[in-house]
Amino acid sequence: MHLYQYLLTEKKLSKKAIHQLIKSNVICINGKIATDDKIEVDGLLHQLSIRGENCGLTQHYYYMLNKPQGLISATQDKSLPTVCDQFSEKIWPIGRLDRNTEGLLLLTDNGQLSFRLPMPQYKVEKTYRVKVNGLLTSKEIEQFACGIEFYSGICCAPAKLEIIYANQNESEAWVTITEGKFHQVKKMFLAVNLYVTYLQRIQYGPLKLDHNLQPGEFRALSIEEVKMLWDCAQLQY
Repeated sequence: MHLYQYLLTEKKLSKKAIHQLIKSNVICINGKIATDDKIEVDGLLHQLSIRGENCGLTQHYYYMLNKPQGLISATQDKSLPTVCDQFSEKIWPIGRLDRNTEGLLLLTDNGQLSFRLPMPQYKVEKTYRVKVNGLLTSKEIEQFACGIEFYSGICCAPAKLEIIYANQNESEAWVTITEGKFHQVKKMFLAVNLYVTYLQRIQYGPLKLDHNLQPGEFRALSIEEVKMLWDCAQLQY
């Protein structure tokens, strides 16, 4: 949460008192004077003190899930299982994966991080392993690099396509994008007359899918992994 929100809700300080504390240079985060009450704070990464007295900050949750097919990327659903069902914490997915898409999904209760990371202006790369029902060639590599245009007229930012193998009946490739349009990867291939038969996200920003995680398994992110995500979202820690 923002420092201002913490001081307002957790410390029960008034807006005027918060302004005076910031102005008086008596709030320190990790030993440095805080001059902006809009800075994001997290007990996992920060130590907060006011006039030299340490304050307890709530820690956010950060998880990596190897999402299996069949789960929807939502906090709850009336009829379908969701990626959040097995978590006791109140968390939500960062971005989304389609119900029949597998792979790396990040979940957190950090609102600022989950809001920023999927935004295209931060250019956070997401890499997928994809299989399609036909031949991939250098032509498609060039088309992806220039930016695919959907049949609806919507244009995608340039993407990277790396062919693993290719034949007339099936091709496999890596695809790296910096956006998160609805069904984007599938629509990009449809635009070049190919149908996606398998899709797995293997990397989000600097984080790669942990191959020790079986489909449906998850683990908490390390502090270093959390810091890398904060860097991607241009948040200070």
